[in-house]
Amino acid sequence: MKTQSRRWLATSVAVVVLLSLVVLLSLVLMQLDNKSIYNTLQQRLSALGISLEAKEVHLSWMYLGSIRLDDVQISSPAFALQTQRMFIDLNLAALLTGTAEPKALYLQLADITIQDTIDGEWASLLNTEEIKLHRIDISQSTLRFPQQQLLLEKLSLDIRDIGKNKNPRLEMQAHVGEGRLDAHGYLQLKRGEITRGFGRLSLYDVPLPILAEQTTLQTLNGSLTAHLNVDETWQTFGHLSLQKDRKMEVELRGKLTGDKHQFFQIENAILDVNKAGTLQINGGCASAETCLINLACKRVDIAPLLQLFKQASLANSLQTSVLANIEIDSMLSGAVWSTSGQWAWPKLSFSWLNDYDKQQHHIALDKGSFVFSNLQRLANGQWHLAQSSVLSADGQTIALSLDDAQFSADEWRLPFQFYDTNLWVPLATMAAYAQGESPKLKGNGNISGKSILRFNHQQLLGVEMDIDAKQAEVVWDTSKKPAGIPLLLLGQATWPLNSNVDAAQPALHQASFPLPDSARFNLGLADAYASIVYDQAVLEFKNLVADFDQFKEMGIILPTSLADWHGDLKGDISLNAKDFSPKYAALDVIAFGMGANRLSGQIHHDGTLWETKHLLWEFDKTKAFISSTKTGDLDVDAEILSAAGLAYIQRLPFALKGKLTSQTMVVPFGNLKDVSAHYISEPNHTTLEQFKCTFYEGSLRAKKLEITQHETTLNLKGAMQVGGIRLNNWTWLHKQFQTHLEGSVYATLNLDTDFEAFSQLKSWRGDGDVMIYNGKWLLDGKNTQADKVSIALRKRNHFTSKFNIKHGRDKGTGHLLVDDKLNTSGYFTWQGETYTISKTWPLIRYEQNPKP
Repeated sequence: MKTQSRRWLATSVAVVVLLSLVVLLSLVLMQLDNKSIYNTLQQRLSALGISLEAKEVHLSWMYLGSIRLDDVQISSPAFALQTQRMFIDLNLAALLTGTAEPKALYLQLADITIQDTIDGEWASLLNTEEIKLHRIDISQSTLRFPQQQLLLEKLSLDIRDIGKNKNPRLEMQAHVGEGRLDAHGYLQLKRGEITRGFGRLSLYDVPLPILAEQTTLQTLNGSLTAHLNVDETWQTFGHLSLQKDRKMEVELRGKLTGDKHQFFQIENAILDVNKAGTLQINGGCASAETCLINLACKRVDIAPLLQLFKQASLANSLQTSVLANIEIDSMLSGAVWSTSGQWAWPKLSFSWLNDYDKQQHHIALDKGSFVFSNLQRLANGQWHLAQSSVLSADGQTIALSLDDAQFSADEWRLPFQFYDTNLWVPLATMAAYAQGESPKLKGNGNISGKSILRFNHQQLLGVEMDIDAKQAEVVWDTSKKPAGIPLLLLGQATWPLNSNVDAAQPALHQASFPLPDSARFNLGLADAYASIVYDQAVLEFKNLVADFDQFKEMGIILPTSLADWHGDLKGDISLNAKDFSPKYAALDVIAFGMGANRLSGQIHHDGTLWETKHLLWEFDKTKAFISSTKTGDLDVDAEILSAAGLAYIQRLPFALKGKLTSQTMVVPFGNLKDVSAHYISEPNHTTLEQFKCTFYEGSLRAKKLEITQHETTLNLKGAMQVGGIRLNNWTWLHKQFQTHLEGSVYATLNLDTDFEAFSQLKSWRGDGDVMIYNGKWLLDGKNTQADKVSIALRKRNHFTSKFNIKHGRDKGTGHLLVDDKLNTSGYFTWQGETYTISKTWPLIRYEQNPKP
């Protein structure tokens, strides 16, 4: 009875207490309105740097201590969140004191963006005492990582039992593109410290957009499992594979272990590249700042490895591409990562179709090995390679070294040292081929010296060279130096950023890459030498010594622009880089020139005026002396001057003027004697003023003659006065008309004549009036004479000539026509007889017409 009474009393007390609590909680909830709860949440979150905005807040009476927020926006330095609806469970004990303290969070159809923030901000947010969430449940939501280009869709994430002395559990499922990832696990916590844990992550066809930009790899598959034991040991094992078309191309599998004394240790890790080879990975890290990792591989095929990259043109051309005995050791000490290693090759070779000459080319590296040490990643993000070298087949002799190399995001600096090696050939070839250009630099044989290259990911920035290539055959574009002929190159050049070939530089149009911004080189070739300085405006040659005839004798082929030069050249010269016009010159020349030209003597130029005394010029039939005047004119005094010589003057890239005299000038229609004129020569054009000469005991005079250079001919235009030419000495005209001629010719001719500089009259246009006095000729074996013969010449598309014999005992008239096919026709009358003219010019045949 007493027992039942005690139970009834206890039950009654409990009911009274519970009812009292319900009444008390109801009174508290009646005092708390939606706005006060919302304001309290905003204040608590604002203290953590989190902004909360919601259009509506509802307090749930069905589930005591639960609120619903509609059209929610939350932002912070760590994340941003938007959702149509959010449920928050509040701590009932805190509610009794009038405080809104969240303990559980439920999100549906949320859009969450994780900012690119430092880890410390997340740590401070998760470890805060201001908000003690026991559960986070997110369903059918989207999670974005913009910086990593990662988007998780249809996300379901449930984290339960959160607390310093609890066992939190996690379950997550999400879609990534057409792939999926699953994760689950738990932790055991004691006073906030992890004492035990387990987790597993599974990946199914997860796309990798960043990796896919440069490689043919498309998706990531695999699983990772992690265990944390009570004794503070842990292990992670599993496999990850990169796939192409759902087939494994690269797979990493292995195991990591660790404890309180070892940050992690790699066990049985293997990197398997399909068809290329298998790489073994060993080592570990004693701490987060102290690591030693070893990579080893017996053999790897390069071509299948390069095929994984979209820019695989080099892989397509590889024929023999095996690396062997690969050994790489990497060490982390503090913030510095350092790597050393080596590998060997039995033979490397590849071939390609050269777009430049449309030929199949092949290069090969004989057996050798590569050793490098102390490749470091510095704290500023740059890389530095202390030492590296390519060894010969015996592994004892260094052929090529690369020491003190520097790599940064903006610039690479590569100092190569060559030790009597032929490795410069494949290096130059592969460098050009990798840039998508046809290699201009080719050859064979060994060179010695050093070359420092600076470039970024787009272009060459600078080069320093100190090269001895005597033993090598060197081919650059169309030029060639045979082996055994000294070639020394010392100097440097720099290129501006984003440089392009300047279309306004025709003189240097044969360059296969953008011209440097500046360059300084000392060049020695055979017995020739020059100190060359170039910038964007000026090209200088100092202490120049060159024997172009010696180059030809030695089999040296110069660039196309210099191939036709010959003779000796010594001195200094400065040129405008754009058009090669001279700025300064002090030269000694001996039989120097191009083609058939020969110049011998001294030449000076001060930037404005030329200066020379008795410079000998020989060309074709031309032999002349050139001397300068105080006004800068260049007077030409010739023994013999040919029409081809006039043509050559016009080819010079600068204007000349002065006095022209010649004992003899050779032209297609004869030799002019005692020629004098004032000439003005420009490229492809010469003007002769106050021209006069003697011709067959007569004279030729003109106020102005224009001579223009065309591709294969010269054009002569002007008004010519002819006086007293003796026909009896004009023997070629006798042959032309098949007779003997005598008389004195006077004429006024308007000429527009084309003739070939090295041969004969080609065509002419114009008109004129010719008078022949005291003319005598043979016709049908009879002597014929006339006191005066007048001839009218007209030449446009056809040549026509009308003549009239007015004086003397033999009077007559005539007409001659030569058409565009050089067929002659016409007639003339004489002593009552009529004659018909025919034949093909320059031959003429005349026949007497029969009497009726």
